[in-house]
Amino acid sequence: MSLSLTAVNDHYTYCLHLPGDRDRPIPVKAHGMNVLFDPRRLRERSGRLHDLFDRLHAMLWRTQGGDYQVLCVDRDGRQWTTKRQIIDELFALGLALGRIGCLSVANGSDPTIRVLPRPR
Repeated sequence: MSLSLTAVNDHYTYCLHLPGDRDRPIPVKAHGMNVLFDPRRLRERSGRLHDLFDRLHAMLWRTQGGDYQVLCVDRDGRQWTTKRQIIDELFALGLALGRIGCLSVANGSDPTIRVLPRPR
């Protein structure tokens, strides 16, 4: 699956915790958003989600990380989105899966982030 606006939004929407879900939700606080994810649906989609994170730009894998603008670019240098909402959704999914590390946030600006390796 390629990194795309549609793919990220579909996974994000599918993984949200809904009223009536039995499992305890996974809370994520991501750059002004408070999101609850369903752990069962996250597990179900984890392989495909990890594939999306593996396609992010190499700068995000380095120790110093990168900002939200770098999240908009895939490993081949192609800008795959310009929509802030989609970047926020990808960021929240990454935090929930443990694939995104937040290195710093300065005075309400965009965080400096780093993509973390797949959990074993």
